[in-house]
Amino acid sequence: MEDALNSTFITNGVTYRTPGHPEIISALGRALWNFLCLEEQVVAILYEGQFMELEASRKLMAAGKGKKLKKLKNKLFRESAPKELIATLEVAYNDFCLVTDNYRNALSHATPYTARYNADGVYIPGLVANIPHTVNLESQEVGNIALEIEKAIDSISLARSLVLLHVKNKTSLPS
Repeated sequence: MEDALNSTFITNGVTYRTPGHPEIISALGRALWNFLCLEEQVVAILYEGQFMELEASRKLMAAGKGKKLKKLKNKLFRESAPKELIATLEVAYNDFCLVTDNYRNALSHATPYTARYNADGVYIPGLVANIPHTVNLESQEVGNIALEIEKAIDSISLARSLVLLHVKNKTSLPS
């Protein structure tokens, strides 16, 4: 039993002072990774859409990236860009904001706690988060949040593709 308790301090062969059950570390890592991938897609839209420089867009916080995405959509609307592009950017913006507000922010500001102990006496960690109300989450629920974050991939990827196509068509028009 002592070895099982001590193993909660070890991740990838490194011993940390703070205990971290492998399941919660994995679930949190997956949720964060998924969100970071979405964020980079938004950065790509802003850059490839010739709206912002790459480094400047990467320096923005998540909410700032969302606001710039909306500004890009509004700019393209004023320029009479195709309606499909405008509608797709609106969906991507809404999906990104939903994921940021409901999941990324909730996990980033969550509080760890001991949810329970297993039969061997090893603690099972959880998180207290506000999604949108206060909930207690164990690793499986955090994993489900990672899957929820992934749902925004389609709309943001489609928006990126359409922005690239729009820029390509705009630059290939004869003067």
